[in-house]
Amino acid sequence: HGFWLLHGHWAGTVSITSAHRLTVIIATYSPLRMRNIPALVRSLLKCGFVERILVCNNNPSVRIGEHLNIRDRRLVLLDQSVRRGPGYNWVLALREEAEYFMSIDDDMLVFPRQVALLFERLVERPEVPHGFAGQCGSRYLQCRETEVDTLYLIYAATQVHAQRFVEIVTRIVESGVLTVEDLELWGDDM
Repeated sequence: HGFWLLHGHWAGTVSITSAHRLTVIIATYSPLRMRNIPALVRSLLKCGFVERILVCNNNPSVRIGEHLNIRDRRLVLLDQSVRRGPGYNWVLALREEAEYFMSIDDDMLVFPRQVALLFERLVERPEVPHGFAGQCGSRYLQCRETEVDTLYLIYAATQVHAQRFVEIVTRIVESGVLTVEDLELWGDDM
């Protein structure tokens, strides 16, 4: 954890060969986890290809600006007036004009080069979302190239994936199986 914190302050900028740009969305709720946000944002700001970082505070009793004192034109802080779940990232992704986005859990410690590698994979194969950890059947898998049933913690996707996710959510809600609130609260894994 200490090495990661130092890296966010002192490491150099990371770039990729592609001209594509990335929007990163971080949902947070727990004040305890909010302590990770400054270092995570610093790490993301080291990525020259990151065009925008949206930090969405889903806890109406807390203001994210009290935990994050970083100023950068690419950084946008959103304080929700009602409780939101991490699945709300999909709604935010659809509101963005970005072709590519990455969702990162607020307890994820990620280095700029890891973000670059994940984004490069998405640009190479945009037909499927990409991530660092997932599940295939009952097996939990991480940090290897393989297909999974579900992605966790951090994933990179396209605007088309976000649209498809919202279409599926709409059908589930219309069927009466789950509510929008249930899906928003638990629907962040892909």
